[in-house]
Amino acid sequence: MNIQNILEAFDQAYNFRKLDGPNETKHVYTFTTNEGSGLEVMFLLNNKEREEWYVDFTRGVVGRDRSKEKFNVTGEGDAFRIFATILEIFRDFIKQVQPLRIYFSVDNTESSRIKLYDRMITRFANKMGYRLIGKENDNVLSINYTLQKIK
Repeated sequence: MNIQNILEAFDQAYNFRKLDGPNETKHVYTFTTNEGSGLEVMFLLNNKEREEWYVDFTRGVVGRDRSKEKFNVTGEGDAFRIFATILEIFRDFIKQVQPLRIYFSVDNTESSRIKLYDRMITRFANKMGYRLIGKENDNVLSINYTLQKIK
């Protein structure tokens, strides 16, 4: 895949929908890839006083119990469109809620995926009015990121 294809993929986010109206403690978004894989992005209020939200990413069949599934590499070839869609979902959530902090964890078993997250966060967080204030290796399996709103 050349750089032009990558840039075009970032301009072609999947259509997504919000499952419920604004909720004080939870916002859930879903979308389906061309291959039929469903993805869910859930924002959960972690600390109301500190306006902190945790983000959970799940991949599977939309509407099915996915408690044991992980958001991981599938080899389906649409990673950049998925990332573009997740960025659009983040923009929508931030526009509605304007949280002070956002936390999320990513799988630490693939170093290339971590490098991609690092580059995307560096590039897009500032554009959304946030900056990276923490990147912690919680354990062997995951890395935790913390974004804070720029005042």
